[in-house]
This record gives sequence, C-alpha cells and structure tokens, in this order.
Amino acid sequence: VLAAADGTTAGIGSNAYGLGEAATADRGGMVLANPHFPWDGPDRFYRMHLKVPGRYDVEGAGLIGDPIIEIGHNRSLAWSHTVSTARRFVWHRLALVPGDPTSYYLDGKPRKMTTRTVTAQVPGTDGRLVPVSRTFHDTHYGPVVVVPGTFDWTTSTAYAITDVNATNNRAFDGWLQMGRASNVRELKRVLDHYQFLPWVNVIAADARGEALYADHSVIPRVTDALAAACIPAAFQPMYASSGQAVLDGSRSACALGSDRDAAVPGIFGPSRLPVRFRSDYVTNSNDSYWLANPEAPLEGYPRIIGDEGTPRSLRTRLGLDQVQQRLAGTDGLPGRGFTAERLWRTVFGNRVYGGELVRDDLVALCTAQSAATASDGTTVDLRDACATLSRWDLHADLNSRGAHLFTEFVLAGGLRFADAFSVGDPVRTPRRLATTDPRVLTALADAVRRLDGIALDARLGDVQTEPRGDRRIPIHGGRAEAGIFNMIVNNRVPGVGYPKVVHGSSFVMAVELGPNGPSGRQILTYSQSTNPNSPWYADQTELYSQKGWDTIKYTEAQIKADPNLRTYRVGEGRGR
Repeated sequence: VLAAADGTTAGIGSNAYGLGEAATADRGGMVLANPHFPWDGPDRFYRMHLKVPGRYDVEGAGLIGDPIIEIGHNRSLAWSHTVSTARRFVWHRLALVPGDPTSYYLDGKPRKMTTRTVTAQVPGTDGRLVPVSRTFHDTHYGPVVVVPGTFDWTTSTAYAITDVNATNNRAFDGWLQMGRASNVRELKRVLDHYQFLPWVNVIAADARGEALYADHSVIPRVTDALAAACIPAAFQPMYASSGQAVLDGSRSACALGSDRDAAVPGIFGPSRLPVRFRSDYVTNSNDSYWLANPEAPLEGYPRIIGDEGTPRSLRTRLGLDQVQQRLAGTDGLPGRGFTAERLWRTVFGNRVYGGELVRDDLVALCTAQSAATASDGTTVDLRDACATLSRWDLHADLNSRGAHLFTEFVLAGGLRFADAFSVGDPVRTPRRLATTDPRVLTALADAVRRLDGIALDARLGDVQTEPRGDRRIPIHGGRAEAGIFNMIVNNRVPGVGYPKVVHGSSFVMAVELGPNGPSGRQILTYSQSTNPNSPWYADQTELYSQKGWDTIKYTEAQIKADPNLRTYRVGEGRGR
C-alpha cells in the first residue's frame, strides 16, 4: 500500500471516470479505465474481445488466466474498477479456557478449536524435496491468525479471522452478467443480485448518458451499532482510524448477522452500500466513496466501508480537478466536455499536482537557504537542485527535467503542508508548503543525496525506462505520492536511475458510447506478450512511450477496417 507524505492514502492502484451526458461533447456516456497493476508476474491484464453470438459481446481486458473480461465495454455500456477502501475481513478476539489454549468461550460455554495438519514438499538444503508439516487451528469464525505484537496468541487470548470472500464463488457469474447489461440501471440490478465483486468499486456509463459509481464489493456486516457494542474499547481507535474491526468473539450477539437483501449472511446488503447515479460524472482514485462526485458527497456509511470528511490523496484531488477544469473549459483544450481524444490527453497529461501546489514556495525557500543538512547530518549544497526545480515544467513527461528530483523530495517526506484540510473545500486543501518546517529542506537535501551520480536536470525519459530486449523504452508518468494521475512505480538504482517499471498504468481505455456503437482508444502499456520473440512483446510499450493508442475495435465494421486483421478458425479435429 502506498502512503502519501502528508499522511493520506495514496492508493494501491487505479483511476476511473464515468462521464454522463452533461460531461461529454456528444451527450453520450464515456468511461476512462486506468487500472494500476504490476507490469510483470501473474497479475497482468490481457486484452481480448469475447463474443458468443446473441449472448455475450464484450471488448476489454481480463487478468491472465481468467476466462472473462473484467474491465471493458459492450455496445451500450462500459465500466472499470478501482480498489475499494472497504475491509474484507474482521477479527474476533477469543477468550481462551484457562489451561487449554485451543478452547475458547462462547456465551460462557467452552468450545474446542478444530485442527488440521497440512504437509507440503519443499526444497531442502541439498535441493531435494522434503516434507514440511504445519498445523492450523480453526474456529466457527474462521482460522486463528497471529500477527506478532498486535494479535498474539497467549494463554488467555487468541484472534480468529472471518474472511467474507472465502466462500464467494459468485464472481464469474457476476462479471458475465455485467457484460450483458445494456445500461447502468441494469448493471445496478446485476450488482444487487450477485454481490460478487471481491474488492473493487464499479465506475460505469452508458450510451444514454448516465454514469454510475458503486462500492458494491463484498464487505463484512459491521454496522455502526455492532461496532459500538462489540468492538472492545482498546480497539475502537483502530476501527476509527482504519476501519479494521476487532469484535468480541466471546458473545454470539457480536456475530456479523445478516441483511435481508444480502446474497449471503455476514455481508452488507445492497441497500446499505454507497451508490450514485449522475448525469455529469463520477470518479474514483482509490480513496473512499465520499467524493465520487463532490457536488453530491456520499455520507453516513459504516466506517468499515471507508472514511468521510477526511483529506483526499493528491491523485484523487488531481483526478477531480482535471474533470472540473475540462467541464469549465479552463484546461487549455478547445471547447467543453470530453471526447476520446480529450480524455486521452487528460489521462496522459502527466501533471504533477504536488509540484503545482508547492514548487514555487520550495524554490523560494531553497534560494534563500542555499544549503541544508541531510538526515545523515551532512551538509548538502542545494543550488543546482533549486535551479533545476525553478526550470521544471511541472510535468512527468519524457522531456521533463527535474521531475525525478521532485519525486525523490516527496518520497523523502518533504511534501508537508502549512494549512489545514477543509471539509468545505476538500479538492483544494491543503495547498501551502510548510516552509517553516525544517524537514522540508532536509528532504530536499536527502533527495539530492539519493540522486548522486544521476543528473538532477536529466530528462525523465533518459532515467526512467522499461527494458525490452536490448532496448530501453523511455517511460512517462510517475508516483502517486507526488500527485501524478498516470501512476508509474519503479525502484531507484543508485547512479543509474529507474530502469524497470514495477507497477502502474496497465490497460488504459477511453471509450465513447453512442447510437452507432462504441469508439475510442485503448492500450496495454506493457504489451500483450511476455515472449521476447513475439512481435507483440514491445509494440504497445513503445506506443505508450509516445502517448499513442490502438483504436476500439468492437463493431464488425471496425474489425474489418483493421489493416492488421488476421482470421483463424479453430476446431476439434477428427481422428485419423
């Protein structure tokens, strides 16, 4: 989980817009999908178009190995997902029977844990496989889990977890029916019926020009009343700050219970979940549901779902600011309202919102004090850093000089604000650099030290790259902590730069929905194939580097117009 320097949540991945008729140039719906996912490993997206004539016809992307499209569009509906802030499990504090640490009390009566031993073959010191066994203890709540220092198993207390997704086998059915919905109202009925989304929000729009935000994920049924009655006093601050619930496991009255409209016991029914339909827009960048649209905040929901009236991450604030500027016509682009082209330019505009807020004050501060003490006690000359930041274009584009310096300053803890967050102006507060806080210049000094051997004024595209064979593809975008919408996460290699993307923008889709069907742009940033010998190993990564795109290819006319179209027929062969 990424954490912003000002203490707010920076999010673990994804931006999405659902745009209604009041926010689009052609009065139809539009969706931006911008999930942030690993660039390597098993959690990569794969672009595809799946069609069963008359029954299912969806274009988009799914995680490798999944037989369904999870983010995409059909003819009249498009959707994306972002990671929800809701918790997926609850803890139960068990009061153990004296002298028997595998028995616990429930309503005053002892109850025995069940045990199971699992044996697996693992490599030994000589490389040969040897059996290793572990014994697990289960309760009627779920398994006993130990987190040293926080949830310890002692002679008097243990902690069991209830994971409400443990028996959630509804996901593929739900995504299948989602792809068959024709508008956001039908989509809402699918969400209500299946309640299948394990850990994500839905952001959607339809051809009629209506947008939808919903956190319809699977969430433990911890109501405000249950939290007040059943979370012990020692754990109430944890629940208030994080939504992590520790319930009294010695009382059956503190079980999760059931809502009448819930698909299964123990989770919130759809009537208790945050939902918003809009004709202008909804958006999410991994903060809670609260400001899906600032004109109509979602409020009054249990803390386990998310927080309200609290500071938003810089990425959330930039995401909202970008929409508001576009609708006001103040973003420097022609007209008002979104088209696919304007939406593409927005997501890859690479504004650095933290820099927009504090760069000038930071430059004035380091100009007045040309040196500072780093956290290791050494004195660092800041004159070159100050000059670089003064010339920086406040973007994370390939030609931006100084973007990596500002990012290192933020990661070192320098982005500290002097003004308070205002619940009445949540998109634009806080916004003033805490110039009297000595940690600000210390962070800049630390950033200079971290970049020893890397030019402070280097072009971002020269130091931030992605390898493909013997090529180094320049990569734009950057860290959410700095307030960059097009998130790219990588590790700094001393004296080299950032030679490998770890996590960030992956499948990106800007789709317009209208009477003639869907159109727009899409790309898979890390390319479709992981095979170095494949022609699709680097093509989309190079395209992403240039802020290019592939077009939506959904209708038969769009597919047939593709000059690269190849058709293969696969069938079951007869025996010979």
